[in-house]
Amino acid sequence: MKNVMNKSLEQILGKWKNEIPKEGYSSSIQLRTYNLYGKKVADFSIDDIRFMIVQRIGLKLLASIALNYLNDNVLVEASYYEGDLLHSLLTAPKSFWESNLNLYSELYQILLKNKEVLSGLNPYYESDKKLIQDYNQFLQVLTKT
Repeated sequence: MKNVMNKSLEQILGKWKNEIPKEGYSSSIQLRTYNLYGKKVADFSIDDIRFMIVQRIGLKLLASIALNYLNDNVLVEASYYEGDLLHSLLTAPKSFWESNLNLYSELYQILLKNKEVLSGLNPYYESDKKLIQDYNQFLQVLTKT
């Protein structure tokens, strides 16, 4: 993984295939995605990882890195609220988890290890309520057909 960390997503995944966004004409999401695509992964902040996971770019690599953060603190805050990095992974497509069972298993184990912490989420807070729903849906990913 060390070799990968010193490369950009462009070096790992290949040349940018979309239109190159232009300042003043493109959305902030398009600009940020493009800029991060050319940045060394080692220089990504936790929020950069969360953001690109949500964009579904470099998902396998970035999920693996995110799991390291979650292993240390399951509710680590990337930018917006406690658990936002976890939320980004819990909402990854079912097809991603089905084709990356080792990552699914690792996240599943992290969730089990932190069951007490997660049971302390307050459903009266919208972010916690959503996290609880996503957590419960994730646990069912491989059991539903």
